[in-house]
Amino acid sequence: GFRSFAVDWFDDERWESVICNDARVMGEVVQRGGFEAVWFDVEYFNKVQWKGTGREQKAPFEQYAAKVRQCARKWMEAFVAGKPDIKLLLSHGYGSAMINIGSDVDRLPESIMGLLPAFIDGLIEGCGDQAKVINSGERTYGYMTYPGFRAMRRWEEISADALSQVPSAQRKKSYGLATALWPDFEARSSLGWHEDDLEKNHLSPERLKHAFHNAMAASDEYVWTYCFNVHFWPSQFPAIWGVPPNQSIQELRKIILPTPHDTKGVFNDQYIAALAAARETMDLDWHPGQTSEPAYETPVFDTAQVCSQIGEGYREILNLSDNWLFHPADSSTTFALDWGVSLYIYGHDLEQVYDFRPVRIDDYWENQGIGLDGIGVYRRRFCVPETARDDRLILALAGVAGRATLYVARKGQEAQRVGRTEGPTLTLFDLSEVVDRQGYNYLTIVVQSPEGPGGIYGMVRLLAGTESPPTAIEIYGDQTGAWRNNAGDLVPIYDWQTGKGGEMIPRDVPRLNAKKEIQSRFTSKLTHVKGERFQTELMLSSSDEARWGWPAVTIKDPVIKDWSEYAGLAIKLHNPTDRTQRIGISVRDSDHNIWLRIEDFAPGETKTLGATLNQLRAKVLVSDIWTVTVYGEGPKESQIFCVSPIFLIKGY
Repeated sequence: GFRSFAVDWFDDERWESVICNDARVMGEVVQRGGFEAVWFDVEYFNKVQWKGTGREQKAPFEQYAAKVRQCARKWMEAFVAGKPDIKLLLSHGYGSAMINIGSDVDRLPESIMGLLPAFIDGLIEGCGDQAKVINSGERTYGYMTYPGFRAMRRWEEISADALSQVPSAQRKKSYGLATALWPDFEARSSLGWHEDDLEKNHLSPERLKHAFHNAMAASDEYVWTYCFNVHFWPSQFPAIWGVPPNQSIQELRKIILPTPHDTKGVFNDQYIAALAAARETMDLDWHPGQTSEPAYETPVFDTAQVCSQIGEGYREILNLSDNWLFHPADSSTTFALDWGVSLYIYGHDLEQVYDFRPVRIDDYWENQGIGLDGIGVYRRRFCVPETARDDRLILALAGVAGRATLYVARKGQEAQRVGRTEGPTLTLFDLSEVVDRQGYNYLTIVVQSPEGPGGIYGMVRLLAGTESPPTAIEIYGDQTGAWRNNAGDLVPIYDWQTGKGGEMIPRDVPRLNAKKEIQSRFTSKLTHVKGERFQTELMLSSSDEARWGWPAVTIKDPVIKDWSEYAGLAIKLHNPTDRTQRIGISVRDSDHNIWLRIEDFAPGETKTLGATLNQLRAKVLVSDIWTVTVYGEGPKESQIFCVSPIFLIKGY
């Protein structure tokens, strides 16, 4: 009814005749059919949003929320009329609304789920003595551990107390919590699904067994699953009778009649056995990355030597060496980490939800009693000193065993990812635009260490200065883009003429399209511009079949094994046409983190596009660069420009 009819919440007659009438019929169907529950997806976002949908012109948020609550109560009463003890499972509950506002209740009117708490309140009020509303826990899709599922339960309780207007006693009586699992989680992403090596899947059979067990332990009554590419049974059954009983999945697949629509995979017998074993007694402290590795020798870290690299333009204002909290993340991938209750949002409630423990940042986490191969989350709050509130604010981080991603959360805004780094090298991150200069900020450092020692063993400092960290490549040339061409300064990593240095593929940015949609041409054309030589002319355009995006050429897998002797990466471009062109360069790592720079090129203008090593390191993982892309902005428009090789620059 909600998707079929654009019903106005204030249209009482239609709400009664359409929506409530459908609910009465559904309640009767559930009663007569011997069912006990209905699953309802509230993820039709603009139906529960106030701001930006025209509703703010109709009534204030408080009045609109009261009307939504009233309609939800009538709707639930209609269900109850057909089946007094009906259970209504919702895809999302109070906790999802709380995540969406970053635990800042004042942001509810502007949230895409801002009216959801009022809707749930009304459902609870309409339950009567026997019916129940259940949050089905969709945000636990990628979870595995009992502490992970339990964290969602705690978050839901905290969120309900903060957002619900229904008395606590009534809510506890008529509102419950389920959990959800996505057995082929991440199979539709770049990770894919692996039938030959099940350990490569997010949930192997062993992990799936524990995940189901832990989900049941944290739920009131139900655990439900969602599958995308792989199912527990074939999606097409044989058009014959007499299939022998007790067939294995592999045997059953052999007699399935293939159809053009039967494209789903089927979980094999190992997964079926894991599902059957999920009710066995298990250790609720199980963790997929738990190890019993011995302690590692603490690395020598010369703080004074590292700090000497920072330069004279900054002063230290906070030594962030203590007061860190730590949590071993439930999952082994960042996508799974982002799916549930975010570990880097604003608010101290998160620390209660996830059982953070104190940790030091001068040693590996293994040396502090944390046996973990996976993702560790460091969290700390800080305030900007008054003496630095007008300065640029720079975070200095060095000494990471693993890959670190930094987030800053401030009240009233989504957490901002500020960059990436890894290894012992010093990296400077500009926090000037993301921190709250008056109140508390939460700094989160997510460290991925799939094997061996992990954690932060070096230093974290907050600096103040008048300028940003060096980022512009112009420090290597003058305004015309002329190179400082000392012998050995420039090391080409890709030559357009010869194709040496990586695999070249045409792209539509940001989406990879079929090759026929991008037309590219390389012309060996010696061009002199103010003493500079270009040996290749590059033409890019989108074909008529290209739907959107920018024509581009990507150099795939130009891996640089050792960055220690380089200062940055750059390419020189020249616009030989009589019109202004927008031309860009971007660098992406294997985790799809991206740095980019795009500039307007006037007719006949030459520029150098690139980044210092610090700028790259603060955005992408420079130890395993995945792609370098050169593109011309302007869908379906021919872009013609002269290009130099893509260079690494030695020294400063």
